[in-house]
Parts: sequence; structure tokens; C-alpha cells
Amino acid sequence: MAKRREKTVTGRVLHDPVKDKLRPMFPLDLSTCRTVDELVRAMGDTAFTGRQIGDAADVFEAMARDKDCFVVMTLSGALTVGKMGLVFCDLIESDVVKAIVSTGALMAHGLVESRGFTLIFATTPRWVTANFSRPDTTAFTIRWSRRRTSIMSKR
Repeated sequence: MAKRREKTVTGRVLHDPVKDKLRPMFPLDLSTCRTVDELVRAMGDTAFTGRQIGDAADVFEAMARDKDCFVVMTLSGALTVGKMGLVFCDLIESDVVKAIVSTGALMAHGLVESRGFTLIFATTPRWVTANFSRPDTTAFTIRWSRRRTSIMSKR
């Protein structure tokens, strides 16, 4: 017969974290990280987004090493505005990514850049306040298209 667990003062039964397959957390010690790989792996032993980065790196490595894994990459248009396009090209050319599912914004942003426009971004809050306080008609007249903190202008 299984051993009954003792209740605590509050009446709760505590579980065994090892049997529940929980992982312990460790402090992120930057003095022990000599490479980006070591940093990302150490982040996997922390909490919140740090752990998610570590877990994502493990999944990405497993997918890249498994030649039978069919990787479908999903993208939003904002990634190309953020100048991540060459990363996608490298993943496709190295045969890590086999297919892409994307929004129409991805093509729209490529079309805009092919027409000679470039995306720049505001670097200081003062610049944003001074220049975005203009009405939309003024922004249109000087050929600005507002997209969060990035601005599309003619080269």
C-alpha cells in the first residue's frame, strides 16, 4: 500500500518536486558564461522569459539537427520591417525551415521597400514627441507613414 503523505499545518499535502518532474532554478551567473550558447543555456535555468529563451533554444537545436523534422515558420509582417529578412533567408537556405506561413503585411512591406522607400526609426522620445505631434495630414504631406516608432520615408 502506498505511503500516505502527511498534511501540513494548513491541511495541505505537499508534493515531491522530483516525482512531479519539476526543474530547479539557478541564479544566472554571468561570470561563468563565456559564449552566447552558455548564456542562453544558463538562462534556461532561470524563470519567466529567461527560461522560455533557454527552452526555445533547446527546441530549435533539436529541430535543426533532426533531418526528418518538417519545420514550418510562421511570420508576421513586422519582422521584415524590423530587418529580420536575411535571418529567414539563411534558415531556408540551410534547410532548417521547409515552409513559411505569413501575413499579407510581409509582402506589402517588401513591395514598399522595392519602390524605393526605407524604414527608419525614432531614436529618442523627444524626437517622437516633436515630430508625431503633427496632424496626420502634415505627416502625409511630408511623405511619412506612421508605424509605431518606425517611419517610412523616401530614400
